[in-house]
Amino acid sequence: AVLKQSLKGKLPDEILYRRKRGFGAPVGSWFKGELRPLRAALLSRRAVESRGVLSWEAVDTVCRQHDQSPHDYTDLILVLMNLEIWSRLFLDGRDAEDVGAELDSVAVAA
Repeated sequence: AVLKQSLKGKLPDEILYRRKRGFGAPVGSWFKGELRPLRAALLSRRAVESRGVLSWEAVDTVCRQHDQSPHDYTDLILVLMNLEIWSRLFLDGRDAEDVGAELDSVAVAA
């Protein structure tokens, strides 16, 4: 309320009193560019098949379609990547710093 009061007269009322809006980061574009190596490491054929939970063909299709078509599978790719990170931590019992360092090395190598 204090912030709105301080901005009254400086911003139009329709902006000052509108509903809050989320801020979307361009993660989908990042998965096609600078985060692609990280995505590839977490969702590699070896990683997916070693878990035995997901179909490699399905994961590969989602990633390829995300890259090559107007379809946006950002949310699904985020879920799949987080599932792999979670699996490394809680199923494999790996240390969070170890997993983080491994993923940092992938990002830096790119």
